[in-house]
Amino acid sequence: MNKMKHTNSAMRGLALVTLFLALAPVAFGQVIRDFSAVGASQGVFLQWTTLREAGVSEFRVQRSFDGQRFHTIHTVRPTGSNHTYNYTDDDLFKGPQQTYYYRIEIASNEDNLAYSPIEEVALNFSGIRRTWGSIKAMFR
Repeated sequence: MNKMKHTNSAMRGLALVTLFLALAPVAFGQVIRDFSAVGASQGVFLQWTTLREAGVSEFRVQRSFDGQRFHTIHTVRPTGSNHTYNYTDDDLFKGPQQTYYYRIEIASNEDNLAYSPIEEVALNFSGIRRTWGSIKAMFR
């Protein structure tokens, strides 16, 4: 009898572990192979490549100014495993020095979320500012 109680407890524990794994969020390492964000003259160029996209409902490109509070700036529907996605963030505040933080939020069909590592990009738009100052000076 004691042995039967132990077996039932173990089976219930196994069932709970199985249920937990079935409900666990999509793991980043299982979906995205790599993610990069690079400053360019037009803004910030983001690129990520997937391994497998089974169960993914969408990828959300998110930006932050402090690395803590992120906001979705673009949404991409998955197109298939082993695919490379690109997005250029050209809606930026062009101050003399600005740091932006990016990540990809991975939403599953079951409404679970996973996140890529955060990429930090520091941009310097002083050349643009100087050019604008030169143009303004021509009309004085």
